[in-house]
Amino acid sequence: MQKTLNMAAGTGYVLDLGGDVTYLELTTRADCWVKPAWAETIPTVVPTAAVIPGAGQISDYLHLATAGDSQDWDAGKGGSNSSGAPTLKFNHVLVWSVVGAGGELSAAGV
Repeated sequence: MQKTLNMAAGTGYVLDLGGDVTYLELTTRADCWVKPAWAETIPTVVPTAAVIPGAGQISDYLHLATAGDSQDWDAGKGGSNSSGAPTLKFNHVLVWSVVGAGGELSAAGV
């Protein structure tokens, strides 16, 4: 599976991976917050700026801050879905593209 999301700044997305993957790599060309997940049906509610933690707060989203940042997830080694329960697969990625930072997010998985 390969997908490229062209993100507008200050916008939330649900990136449908088109099926289940057990290994996922995300690479960004812009500042964004991401969270791989699995659900029976792909969510229609998109992330907002609320996923960015304030001082002293914690977010369950990962910050990919600069062009070229990447992160991989191997669900077989113990990932989690959007409810926090263990999962062995992902089928979408929740994305918040930071204001002033539109660009691409690339996803590859198997």
